[in-house]
Amino acid sequence: MALRRLARGLVALAPAALPACYAYTPLDSAPAPGIGVQVDLNDVGRIELARAVGPDVGSIQGIIQSRSDTAFVVQVAQVLGEYGGVTRWEGEPVVIRPEYVRSIGARRFSVGRTAIAAAAAGAGLLAISSWSGGGVISGPPSPTKTGGTGSSK
Repeated sequence: MALRRLARGLVALAPAALPACYAYTPLDSAPAPGIGVQVDLNDVGRIELARAVGPDVGSIQGIIQSRSDTAFVVQVAQVLGEYGGVTRWEGEPVVIRPEYVRSIGARRFSVGRTAIAAAAAGAGLLAISSWSGGGVISGPPSPTKTGGTGSSK
């Protein structure tokens, strides 16, 4: 039973490993709408956007909704705090002006990170398999018939 719970836990945690399959690569120009981005804010940006996204914001991750010469709008997926905190969002739009940006990176699929995540998952399944005697998920033992008082189930 404990093994089954452990296996379910690993399956439940699998979506958490998906971000490991992506990396943010620096952009030289303003991103086009529809591109996933991470916007690292400078000091001015952290101060100006604190009212919109909260204090101690360091970076904003999301998708570019629109852009103009003076600003771009990001549908925010999560806000990364300066000190490691992460706040998930549901795509609310936030206007970011270019003078608030220290750097910006586009979200790209990372073959190397995906290979590492797959190797770690395989090692975990191998460890569970070894620990359980060969079966990743095992059920309860089969009922056996015993002789007795003549009652049957």
